[in-house]
Amino acid sequence: MRVQFTLSFFEAYSALEKSTQKKIRDLLKVFLEDKVPSGSLEKLRTSKGFLAYSARIDDNFRTILSKGQSDKGFIFLWVDKHDEAYKWLENQNAALLDGDNEFCNLLRSANKDNNLGAGAIFESFDDDVLKKLGIPPFLLPVVRELKYEWELDDLETVISRPIYNTLFYLYLGLSPLQIIEEREKALQVETHTSFRRTKKERHTSTDFVIEQGLEIGCLIRGKYEIQGLVGKDPDGSSVIYKVKDTHNLFIENRAIKYFLQNGSRVEQIIENELNVRQCVFHENISRCFGVDHLEDTDQKFLIVEYHPGQTWEQWASGRVTDRYFLSQIKEYALQVLKGLDALHSHGFVHGNIALGNIVIGTDNKVKIVSFDYSGQITAELPYPLIPSPYWPPDLIRTGRHPSQDTFGLGVALYKLVFDCLPTVIGIGNSAREKFFPDKIPGAVNKQLVKIIGKACDPRAEFRYSTAKAMFEDLKSLVC
Repeated sequence: MRVQFTLSFFEAYSALEKSTQKKIRDLLKVFLEDKVPSGSLEKLRTSKGFLAYSARIDDNFRTILSKGQSDKGFIFLWVDKHDEAYKWLENQNAALLDGDNEFCNLLRSANKDNNLGAGAIFESFDDDVLKKLGIPPFLLPVVRELKYEWELDDLETVISRPIYNTLFYLYLGLSPLQIIEEREKALQVETHTSFRRTKKERHTSTDFVIEQGLEIGCLIRGKYEIQGLVGKDPDGSSVIYKVKDTHNLFIENRAIKYFLQNGSRVEQIIENELNVRQCVFHENISRCFGVDHLEDTDQKFLIVEYHPGQTWEQWASGRVTDRYFLSQIKEYALQVLKGLDALHSHGFVHGNIALGNIVIGTDNKVKIVSFDYSGQITAELPYPLIPSPYWPPDLIRTGRHPSQDTFGLGVALYKLVFDCLPTVIGIGNSAREKFFPDKIPGAVNKQLVKIIGKACDPRAEFRYSTAKAMFEDLKSLVC
């Protein structure tokens, strides 16, 4: 890897003690061997939007760097004690407004050379490599379009941290093998550390998953008796239990959603659930009655409506795709769309419509459950993306929008009718040619195929934009 230095760096370096200088030389050897110290490299944004980096020397010292011209290495700009190094960068940020110093000229030159006529950042990595590194298939079209560092930087707030770190380290020059090795080292450290935690720490840590759920028959908060396990959220973050309210024996339809971990993500889920499920009253929307926590720990749970029945996925298991089966699917889908229309009319999006989040009751009433990713219709995504075939490929660009829900329902219908997920979620006419399986069941008519295709079309301009529009088309369907 190519390494460059500014005069300012040499001046700062020469003023340091020899022991610190040796540590800097050791760091330089790492860079020269093309082994970017991923664990100690921090990205910093300057006042003009250019990117700088901070690399750890030891507990006290850090060096400030920038990407070199043509993206072929790094420029060492400054080295100092931790706070002084960042203060130096702040001073340079102020100077950027004038644009007439060594720091500014280097950044401008590197930025110009890296951006003008640039090809895609990750064009040298094929899809199989990116998938093995954990990049979800639905995100590949977005990754393929990235040309500039600032575009990658903008993704940081809308994709999960592990996925972003992988892309960031690839951009910095780490090979896929080096990234895998770094992960294995981190996993070994994390596993070793977790075994040393006490029982109390395991139940109060903000990032450690609780190993045990709740025992059947136990009484929590002196009120709710656990009667049985209903199921688990698809992502495994919470468990649903049927409970009996011992303070009011006339209330039978109660359950609790017990979270298996603590932290900011759980707090966000609770906020989402309460905001939506307590604001929208509809027969196809599962209700939420409040939040509470265990007496001896901070573990929280939601009190929700209990629905005897099974998920849509469980209901469809083993059934034959005949006209009766399709007519039932139509009826249930219409109920889902009624619920979604109520959500959308109140300015909310469910955010994760999938077969596992639709419950078919014993009375054939449909309930939409699990509002972990719900929220107001907005152009921003306040949560990290997860690999999910039920999310449209343009979600990063469009943000939360009603078509996110109709897309999820379209994929769910695709799975029910064709017993598989769409094999191509891409953009362009070539992707559409392979969108449906070669053999379509005889009971499936062209009108249903058209509705499903429009619902989960990867191209936003051809997709249903509202639940009401999809409801009208599906209502006129003759199975």
